Amino acid sequence: MHVAQVVRYFRSAQVPSWRKLLVVLAVAYVASPVDLIPDALPLIGWLDDAGVLAAVFTWLARDVDRKSTRLN
Repeated sequence: MHVAQVVRYFRSAQVPSWRKLLVVLAVAYVASPVDLIPDALPLIGWLDDAGVLAAVFTWLARDVDRKSTRLN
């Protein structure tokens, strides 16, 4: 996965909006002060943020690779 592929993915009209929104919401979750596990709890509070980002970016990488051959 390359940056150019990700840019093409987000600009493509062939990719449903909910897929793009999922990535935006994951980043917003990490930036938000509202968490399932507060960041005030050292390590544990950060692990839920890391888990959300890891899950979404793993999914994004696979989706970009899968769709990159079909996007213009």
